[in-house]
Amino acid sequence: MSAEAFESFRLLLPLLLSVLRLCLTSVHMQAYLNLAHERIQLLRNEAGRIANIELQRKVARVFYYSSVVMLHYILPIILLLNIIFLLKTLGGLSWCSDSLCGQFSQYVPETSTPTVLAKLPEAIGSSLKDVSEQFHVALSSLKLVFTPVFFKGILSYALWWLCGVNFASQAFGLTYYSYFSEHR
Repeated sequence: MSAEAFESFRLLLPLLLSVLRLCLTSVHMQAYLNLAHERIQLLRNEAGRIANIELQRKVARVFYYSSVVMLHYILPIILLLNIIFLLKTLGGLSWCSDSLCGQFSQYVPETSTPTVLAKLPEAIGSSLKDVSEQFHVALSSLKLVFTPVFFKGILSYALWWLCGVNFASQAFGLTYYSYFSEHR
C-alpha cells in the first residue's frame, strides 16, 4: 500500500463510519425512547400502588432528556466530519490515490514560496493601496507558516484524538448501561 493510498484510506474509513452512524441514528434514538416503556414495565412489577404523578415523571424524564441525548449522539459525528473535510482540504489530501484514480488529476498545492521581504513597501503610507499591499504581505507570510504539512499534522492529530475519545466514551457508556441494567 502506497503512502497516498494509506492517506486516502485514513480519510475514507472515519468518513464511512460516520455516515453509517448517521444512518443508524433513528435506531439508537428509538432504543433510548424505549427506556420509558421499560421503566413502566419495572413499575408494574413493583408491589403496591403507583401514583399517577410518579408514573408521569418517569416517562417525562426520558422525553425531556431526549434532545440532550440526540446532541450527545450527533455532535461528535458533526465534529468528526468537519475535521475530516478540513484535513482533506487544508492538508492537500485527496479522496483517492493516484493508483486508484489513475488519469484524474488532483489538486496540487502551490510549492513556490514568495519572498516576503521583496514585497515590503519602502515607506509606510496611508493610502488604501499601501494598506492593501501590507495586508497582502502579511497574508503571504502567514501562508509560509501555515503550510499543508502543518495543517496535515495538526488535523491528523485532532482526528486521531477525536476518534479515540469518541470510542472511549462509547465504551464507558456501554459498560455503564450494561452493568446497571443487570443490577437494578
